[in-house]
Amino acid sequence: MTSGMKPVQFFDFGKGRLVVAVTETGPGQVFLYDGQGRLLGGDPLPSTGTGIGLAYDATTDSYRLVRLVGPEPRRTELKVALP
Repeated sequence: MTSGMKPVQFFDFGKGRLVVAVTETGPGQVFLYDGQGRLLGGDPLPSTGTGIGLAYDATTDSYRLVRLVGPEPRRTELKVALP
């Protein structure tokens, strides 16, 4: 991560499902952290927008992420095992 201002979003889906999204606009990446400060997915994801959309799907125990990469919206499903 670089120094400077970064858009930060907090998502609270209840029952310990807290996600913090930090968007790094310079290199165009978004970092997703769980409530314990662990990076979700293992790596940052490409994102050129200033924010993301995130939803939790209880039927699959996964997060659905929507972000911009260039002019195109991208959807990603992240399977997350909670402690």
